[in-house]
Amino acid sequence: MRYLLKKKFWSLGTKFFVYNEEGEPVYEIRGKFLSWSDQFSLLDLEGNVLAEIHKRSFQWKPRFGIYRDGELFAEMVQNFTWTNKRYTIEAPDANYVVEGNFWDYQYQVERDDESIAEIASPFWVWENGYGIETVDGADNILVLCACLIIDRVKTRKREAMRRSSD
Repeated sequence: MRYLLKKKFWSLGTKFFVYNEEGEPVYEIRGKFLSWSDQFSLLDLEGNVLAEIHKRSFQWKPRFGIYRDGELFAEMVQNFTWTNKRYTIEAPDANYVVEGNFWDYQYQVERDDESIAEIASPFWVWENGYGIETVDGADNILVLCACLIIDRVKTRKREAMRRSSD
C-alpha cells in the first residue's frame, strides 16, 4: 500500500489527512499540539479512532505511547547511536526498528530484521510530500503512527532551533 503525507503538515493546525497514491484522503489526523505532551489520533474517514499517540512527558529520550482501543499497544523510543538516530518500537507481535536519514525522508521500518515499509520522496509523490510504501501483511496503522511521530519530533526540533536563533 502507498500513502502520501505533506511535509510541514503540523503547521496546518490540528486536523489533516493521509492520502492514497491517487491523492484521495484515507485517514484523518487530529491532535492537541500545544499541550505539554503532544497527543494526536489517527481516524478512519467515518471518525472511528484507529490509534492514539501520546508523547510521554519529562523523558530523557523522546518516547511515545501508541494506543489502540484505549490500551497501550506499542511504545516508540528514539535511540541514539554513534552514527545516527534510530527508533525502536516494542509491540506485542514483534520488535520494530526504524532507521535511515530522517531529515531527508529516506528511512525504513523493519519487523524482526525484515523491511516492511520504505519512507521516501519518490517520483510518485507531489512536490512537498513524502511517500510511505508498505508490504502486504504490514501493520499499516503502526507504520503510519511511526511516521507521524518522527515527523512531529523533527518539527519540534526545528521549532526549538528557530526559537534559539531569535
